[in-house]
Amino acid sequence: MERGKMREIKKTWKKKYKPLKLFKDDLEAIVNIAKEYEQSDVEKWQKKIEITAENYQLDNISELEKIKKEVISYFGLNVGFSSLRLQLSKYSLSLEVGDDNDILLIGIATKIDSILQKRQRRFNFVFTYGGRLILCYLIVLLCGVLASVFFILKIYYLLLICIIAAIYIVAKAEDVPSQCLTIIMSHSAETPNFFKRNKDKILVNTIVAIIVSFLSVLGTLLFQWITKNP
Repeated sequence: MERGKMREIKKTWKKKYKPLKLFKDDLEAIVNIAKEYEQSDVEKWQKKIEITAENYQLDNISELEKIKKEVISYFGLNVGFSSLRLQLSKYSLSLEVGDDNDILLIGIATKIDSILQKRQRRFNFVFTYGGRLILCYLIVLLCGVLASVFFILKIYYLLLICIIAAIYIVAKAEDVPSQCLTIIMSHSAETPNFFKRNKDKILVNTIVAIIVSFLSVLGTLLFQWITKNP
């Protein structure tokens, strides 16, 4: 019985990314780069490009206009029947080519990679589940320190507030979602920066923080005055 010929196993080229923030023009640029495959001399049946955004299969990247959302959290791209695969979701961010000897697809993947590298968030750790969990427990630790100070100063009602806040944070810590991907459905030049986008929330939160701080100080002084003047 004749044995089959020995064949070399294909090696996969793969990249993973830290949390990303993308814009509509980034998706358009990525698909336009992938379109280079249609100009290659591979067989016509191999040139298929599949685009997925949120829960929709798109025939063309221009159909993004039909998705009536300001932000989406899934984008997928398959080139040449998954020979190149881009998978971007809230939980996983990866780009891979099935054969690292495929010069054409590796070239396309490298260009896509350069776009994604630039869109990685600077403080990416806080956008992961582990990062937010650590932040939650740091807040709990801070509450514990404040509670100790309040106990020493005999400000018992503030001690009670800190204990309740700490219990609430611990209970909610596991519910904090990871957010590896944010895709804003407008062009980067049209999108206001963080402060412009959230100026109303920032103003309201600042006013509330000032009022709460004022009432806390006032309450502390009043409590101390009452205890000193029975």
